Amino acid sequence: MAPELSTTRTTTKTDVFNYGALALEVACGRRPIDFNISDGETILLDWVWRCYENGELFKVVDVTLGTKFDEEQMRTVLLLGLLCSHPYPNARPTMGYVRQMLIGNINLPPIPFHKPIVSYSTQNEIEFMDMITSSTSNDGEPSIDNLKLNTLKS
Repeated sequence: MAPELSTTRTTTKTDVFNYGALALEVACGRRPIDFNISDGETILLDWVWRCYENGELFKVVDVTLGTKFDEEQMRTVLLLGLLCSHPYPNARPTMGYVRQMLIGNINLPPIPFHKPIVSYSTQNEIEFMDMITSSTSNDGEPSIDNLKLNTLKS
């Protein structure tokens, strides 16, 4: 469930969050919350973030797929799931942007290597287009060094 649903009503950004959660469910072959799995893997979104942070992104792929999947496509789906499930609604892409990423017209922006920390201060909220604008180098190519990570103050 999108984090903002506890304080506001649904928006198109809520739908983007749900799309991201669905993408992760399909790619991982799991439900968003599964109490039959060990504590560190109970919440799918947290587990995918943790595996991504540890450089083990493909560890989350549905085991029934074995090795029968295109790694680049799977990486795109998993990272897109994380991007769409960003805790800040305005940091999520539009579905039009998601579509363009899926068909290959545009590349995924760099995804932060750590799960964004939720802060309910609106002055520190990240905007998706700010991430895109600040994530390109002088030659127009994405650069993780130039990504605006926006440090959140507690």
